[in-house]
This record gives sequence, structure tokens and C-alpha cells, in this order.
Amino acid sequence: MSELLSYIVDATLKGEGERLKGYSIGIDVFERQTDFDPSTDAIVRVQMGRLRRLLDAYYLGDGAYEPVRIRVPKGAYQPEFTLRDVASQPASSTVGPTSWRKPFPERFWMAAVAVSALLIVALGYVALFKDTRLTSPQSETSLKTGSRDTISLAVLPLRGGDANSRSKFVADGISEELVSTLASVPSLTVSSPSAVASALEAGTRDTIELGDALGVDFILEGNLQLDGGRFRIAVQLSDTGTGATIWGETYDTRDENIFDVQDDIIFALIQELRPRLRSAVKEAIARTPTSEQTAWELYLQATWTPGTTINTQAWQLERIALAEHALELEPDFAPAHSVMATKLTNLASLVPEYDTPDLREKASHHATRALDLSPEDPDVLYNLAIHYVKAGNTDRAQRLMARVVELDPTRPAPQFLAIALPYYCESAPPEVIERLEAFHESLSTDHPLRGMTLYFLGQIQFSRGDYEQAIEHARVAHEMFRSTPETTYLLAAGLIRLQQQDAAVEVYRQQKESWPGLDPHHFADVSIRRRCQGGDGSEEVIRLYSEMADILEPPS
Repeated sequence: MSELLSYIVDATLKGEGERLKGYSIGIDVFERQTDFDPSTDAIVRVQMGRLRRLLDAYYLGDGAYEPVRIRVPKGAYQPEFTLRDVASQPASSTVGPTSWRKPFPERFWMAAVAVSALLIVALGYVALFKDTRLTSPQSETSLKTGSRDTISLAVLPLRGGDANSRSKFVADGISEELVSTLASVPSLTVSSPSAVASALEAGTRDTIELGDALGVDFILEGNLQLDGGRFRIAVQLSDTGTGATIWGETYDTRDENIFDVQDDIIFALIQELRPRLRSAVKEAIARTPTSEQTAWELYLQATWTPGTTINTQAWQLERIALAEHALELEPDFAPAHSVMATKLTNLASLVPEYDTPDLREKASHHATRALDLSPEDPDVLYNLAIHYVKAGNTDRAQRLMARVVELDPTRPAPQFLAIALPYYCESAPPEVIERLEAFHESLSTDHPLRGMTLYFLGQIQFSRGDYEQAIEHARVAHEMFRSTPETTYLLAAGLIRLQQQDAAVEVYRQQKESWPGLDPHHFADVSIRRRCQGGDGSEEVIRLYSEMADILEPPS
């Protein structure tokens, strides 16, 4: 990614932007041979799409105040440069500017572009992706059951009509790019196209038989149709153990825009696909006795997955026990250390019995160990970001979450949280609210993540003093996310602000049946204070939660 960014910026600054074609980039950056054909090898389009997403993530976070913004328009390889109007940006804001201009002399402008590009590359804000991982066929998973440490998947070529039709040509291109992008996702093992082709040529079409032939647990397949000037792409995910379809989605786009929106379609598809895969794997693992599970499987069972409804105090303690078992099998397994840190800190934030110096030190030890063992593992960093949020180190949590987005840009939760976390206890600007709401609306109506996004939207509205909007989000989140005490507290606090004390007490009473150790005074006076310390609006948020605690559990 750094080499690609340097290459296109350097060529443009030298006045050679017209030579930025798929062929020249493939030869010069990705070391393809002279017979390289961009229409059959999607490496340049795949990498350029990834670069666009990484640049967007950079300017939403650490790059918000860069004097120059670099943008690569869809369908083109020549970057555009714009200068930020520094005078129009409030000094206290942490949100990137919404308007850009080019008011300075050309010589200053070009120099600023060069400096900005060098800073992005030199400081490593854009993640480095290994070309070999994206383009070399990966070895097929040989174990459909038993010891493993990844989720195994095969992607069948999209069906697209007659061999020489335009829809078939587009379907083949999307299939190639989809395989390449999925192959770059951590924790996924994707069968090579050659292995899939061999299985299909042998006449294997049955989902269960394909799973056996390829040694994978899931099959992704679909078709592309040209219908009245629109392309319609339908995909479905099937379990090779049972042959059952566990998820499906349809995407529509206009015919003339297919190449411009291809990256967006694939990005949206993977955002929807990943949580379904993870949930399905966890359900399958849960049917295996704990004594037969590997460290990775135990770790996966210990994690919380969006959309799950079980989240009682007893369930949380069981997750900690699973992570401890994983560490007994593999003491240096970083993901298990990271989930231990998260679970211990979460329990301490909710139940005062577990908020002790010894247990806080234990959580800190696991966090440090995880980071030492795997400083670039996005799963580890995501867990640690959640740990540091609840431990009160919000700045470190934000840095880790931004790094997760760089390392794993197709994962939806970190993208949302990277924007939301700075405003948990602060008054968010309208543009941040709009961005978060747009992200939420981009998720399908049954996406498992919607409960979490609604909770954070509700909390951010609560911190802004918009209590009616906070309750609206919190009510829906509570129905989807009912077993999470933080959602219950948010809904109760909002109801109290609107003089609905009885309703707030009833919501809390129901939650305490699943979490007998809950103490709203501990949550308000300790946990929220840790999380909100130092913010401009934190004292007001703490005060409102303290008032909630006095109503839910009146002082004796």
C-alpha cells in the first residue's frame, strides 16, 4: 500500500499522471510480467480499492488535520489533492474537515502534497499488505473437523449467463476480486480458485460433497444477472456440514456503473458475511465437548459475537473460564490473553465484587502479554481497544481501534467504533452523528451489529442532551441487545430524564434477574467516571447516571 501510494503521487507530481494505467501499475508496483492483462488479473483494482478505504480511514482519524488530503476517484488511478482550510476548523474538534480548497500558489500546493504523502508513508498510517497473500493460491484446508485456527471457506465463481456475454465477463471479474479480498481477511482460509475449479470440473456441485472435496466448512456462491439496464448480484452462504443456507443477500446497481461500484459491493458483501461466518462457526463449535476443543476454538467461544442474545453474569464467567482453558493449552496464545483482559475489565465495570486491585492487575497483565505476543493481530488489538475503553484509557483505545481499521478494513465494528469512541461522554458535532447514522443505515436490517451501533448512537445522543432521540435508539437496542446491562442503564437513564421513573425501575429489575451482582451506583460513580474522565462534558454525564442510580437503588 505504501509503495502504491508513493508511486501514484510521485507520477502525478511529475506531470506523468496520464501514464497511471492498470497495466503500468501492475508492472511497476506489483512486478507483473510484460504479458500482464488487467482485465483478467484484478490485482490493481483490488489493491486500489483497498488503498481508497485506508485513506478514508486515515483522514477520519490521525489524518484529520493533515494540510493535504489525497483522494483517488473511483474508476481512476490518478490521485487528486486538496488543501484543508485550517482557519475554518475549530481547534478543539477532532473531526476531519468537511470542505476543502486549493487557495495557495501552485508551488506551495505541490510541495505540501509531497510532504503529506511522505508523512503518510513514513509514519505507517496506511497498512502494508503483502502482495503474495493476495495473489498466491493458498493451500486448501485439509481438515474439515478437528484441530484448526481459522474459518475455512470456498467461493464458487459467480454464475453470469453465456460464456461470451457481458454479464459473464463482469461476474468473473467480481469473483476474482472477491476471492482476493477475502483471502486478505485475518482468520479466514479461502480455497484457491484452481482447487475450486478442479472440484467443479469433476462434476461436484452438491454443497456437502464440495465441502468434503475442498476441506471447508462454508461455501459462498451466487449469480449475476443483467436485467433492464441493472446488474443484480445474489449471493448465499451455505454450511457444508448440513447443506443448509445460513445467509443470503442481493445487490443491485446500474449497468453503466458496475465497475465504479464494484469495490463498494464487495466491501458491503464482506461486511455482511463476516459476522454470519463467525456466528455459524461458534454454533458448530458449541456442539463439541469443551475437552475436545482447540485453543483457538475455546478462544472463539469466549468472545462475544454481535447478534447473540445470551449475556448473563453466569455466561460471562463461563467465557472467562473458556479463555483460561485456552491459555492452559497454549500459554502464549495472544487472542486468549486479549479476550481475558476484555472479559475481566467488563465484569469489573458492571459487578463491584469483581472490581478488585488483584483482578484489575490480572486484566492489565493479560493485555500487556497479548500486545507483546501479537502487536499486529487485528483480533487482538480490537479486544484490547475494548479493554482500554472500560479501563479508562480512552486515548489508547482510540489508537488501537484506528490501527484495527488499517489492518482489517473490511471489519465493520472497528470502523464504527473508531468514529464513535471519542464522543461517548462528549457532545458530538452534527457531522459525526450523520456519519454514524449513515453507517448504521448501511447495514442490512438483520445485520447482527445493529444492536451495538444503536446503543452507541443512543449513548452519544444522551451525552448531547438529546434524551428523546437517545431513548428511541436505546429502546430498539434494548430489544436487540437485551442481555447487555449497559444498554439497560442507558435506557433507564433516558427514561428518568423524561420523568418515566417507574418504567426505568422495571427495565432495571428485569435485567438484574440475569445479572444479580449489578450495582448502578458502581456503574455510575466508578465505571462511567473511569470511561469519561477528562472530557469536557463528562461531569454532566456522570451526574445524570448518578441520578439514575439513586432512583434504581435508593440510598438507605
